[in-house]
Amino acid sequence: MKRSLKVNLALILALAMMLGHGVSALGGSTEVSGVTSKENITPVVYGGNDPTIPGCFSEKCDEGKVGTYLLEIKDPSDKNVVIGTVTAEIYKETQGVYKDVTFVTWTSTIPISYVWVKGGPHGGSLYEYVFPAYGDSGLYTPINANNNKPSEVSHITFYYTNEPSQPEPACGSVTVTKVNNDNGKPLAGWQFTLFTKVANGQDPWGQVGEPKETDAKGEVSWDNLEPGDYKVEETPQQGWVAVYPECGYYQFTLEEPENFEFTFYNAMVGSISGMKFHDRNSNGELDDGEDGLPGWRIELYADFGAVVPTLMQVSDMELVGYVITEEDGKFEFTGLPLGRYYLREDMTSAQAEEYEQTTPEENWFTVDLTETPDVSGVLFGNAKKVTPPEEPPDEEPPDEELPDEELPDEELPDGELPDDELPDEETQDEELPEVELPGEELPLVEPDIEIIDDQEIPLAALPITGGVAPGILYGIGMLLTGTGVVIKKKRRF
Repeated sequence: MKRSLKVNLALILALAMMLGHGVSALGGSTEVSGVTSKENITPVVYGGNDPTIPGCFSEKCDEGKVGTYLLEIKDPSDKNVVIGTVTAEIYKETQGVYKDVTFVTWTSTIPISYVWVKGGPHGGSLYEYVFPAYGDSGLYTPINANNNKPSEVSHITFYYTNEPSQPEPACGSVTVTKVNNDNGKPLAGWQFTLFTKVANGQDPWGQVGEPKETDAKGEVSWDNLEPGDYKVEETPQQGWVAVYPECGYYQFTLEEPENFEFTFYNAMVGSISGMKFHDRNSNGELDDGEDGLPGWRIELYADFGAVVPTLMQVSDMELVGYVITEEDGKFEFTGLPLGRYYLREDMTSAQAEEYEQTTPEENWFTVDLTETPDVSGVLFGNAKKVTPPEEPPDEEPPDEELPDEELPDEELPDGELPDDELPDEETQDEELPEVELPGEELPLVEPDIEIIDDQEIPLAALPITGGVAPGILYGIGMLLTGTGVVIKKKRRF
């Protein structure tokens, strides 16, 4: 309402009060029927208490002092249910022709049909809105006859027609809550998409609107859903894994007005990566020029509260999984829930025969993903074993045949046989002819010894011994000597 008209309107209202037009007796309740309003919404002045308007419900703001007030509009059938709010501001002008005049300005979340501004014992001003309004300004109380100014505001009453109709959902709604599985806290900023089943012969699911993101409470919702089959699906984020549901979506069928509520649980995950390399210089470090070893099995074990384990303890723990090193010797484990893990290599028998491990010394690595979710650079090094030279087996040397040596032809004295013409073995076994010796004992005759230097002694010159001819004794000696040579040769073989 324009304030430039307010003084003239006040004079008209004062005149109407003096003439008694439209004024009811003081102290009574007034029922307003067929209240009309001018185009500029000129208030109708009534004396007494708040009027009763058929077909309308009302809420009263008991405050009349300068200030701003919030009024809750209750459901007429259930006063515990708030269906709207009205904000009313009472203020005074501080300058100009309206100085010290009290006015009311209001806004509402529901349509208002009438506003009653009570001004003490002089009644009040009733403002009618032919078309229900959501706000107005410059409302005032009736003119005080003593000083020709509107009275102070006592209270304000707002009227609304019938119970405001609330839009009901076509069928139902769905609400999603996103939760961190590790600590139970809500996760904001996660994207979800709602799909409905369609019969188009190709993709059975059609997207409903645009994807939505969870708020600070980890929630997102869709309303006014028609009957049908639906699927609400999360968009995965790197570094997280779906705990429940593991598939990352829920499916539901909407048949009647109801609200579906689903909770998605996710946990942060990490990764472990490294390399299996050929440690050519056996120093336990990856040096330039040392390449990877493909085809090696790297095993991953989980920690269940054990202290730093021995190799046997690691073997007894639960095997989370294993990978085979690639062509460049690299390996990687991904999607691991945060925690402590142990890694070791598992040699085949053929690999164990050819290689020995140089790093790590204990054959396993400890990796903690609690603080750092992604760990890289885990190195397993192996060097080829040094093969010692083979020693010959302890065996008896084979019998070697001595070469037959040819003896030089020598001239032998009469009666001697050469070595290569020894008699056969059968000949050696023959008995020698008996030699009869004379029975008489011959006297010992000391021979005369004559030293002959480098002269050949003829056989006939030998002295006679024991009455036996020297030639016979010499032949017997040669026969025994030949027999000894044969025996000696047999022993050599």
